[in-house]
Amino acid sequence: GWGCGDWEEKNLKYKTSETRLIEILESVCEKSDFKCNKVLEEQEEAIEKWYKKFRDDEDKPLRTYLCVTTVNVCCPENKFGAKCAEECPKGNSDEICFGRGKCEGAGDKEGSGKCICDSEYTGDVCNKCADNHFEVHSNDSYILCRSCHQSCGTCSGENATECLTCRDGFKEEEKDGVKRCIDINECVEQQNLCGDGEYCANTAGSYKCEAKPEAKNEEAKEEKKEEL
Repeated sequence: GWGCGDWEEKNLKYKTSETRLIEILESVCEKSDFKCNKVLEEQEEAIEKWYKKFRDDEDKPLRTYLCVTTVNVCCPENKFGAKCAEECPKGNSDEICFGRGKCEGAGDKEGSGKCICDSEYTGDVCNKCADNHFEVHSNDSYILCRSCHQSCGTCSGENATECLTCRDGFKEEEKDGVKRCIDINECVEQQNLCGDGEYCANTAGSYKCEAKPEAKNEEAKEEKKEEL
């Protein structure tokens, strides 16, 4: 597509100033977007007609008047496809992508119409909780998900005691009748994780290898020699 989705109405409601019109038109297309700029150049007469007749008409924003109706290169909002016949998915919800994501290429004849979900959600219409999240509430047309505790792989709630499975790098431990997922100290439980001149530093769910202080000093000396 040629960036139809970037035509936000707040940028397309011009004041009566001709200078303002020119300023806004310059910001409509990216300089590198040849197709978009070419359309603007070719449709100068149509833009002036819209500006004179319809700039205050909320039912005829410039995007619709120019991109959809006049040039016929875009689709109405939340429709996509070569013939603009396909609608962005809603599932059982009244909102696109369950209100938990965005429709890729909405308003674009070359758009996919695929839901790009917010980080907490997944599924074709963003109506499921993503990994490491749990369902707070849901019905046929609504869902609310929240993050599990960092130690959990799956969970029933956000607390460390509500893990159903442990995240990689953690193991289950029961103390006083309460189960938790505790961090595995790879540096203690495994040997030879790091190379010569490095030491192993445990991190939450993993580990990292860092240069030993003496190794860093040797590196610094070598760098100074090279500079000389």
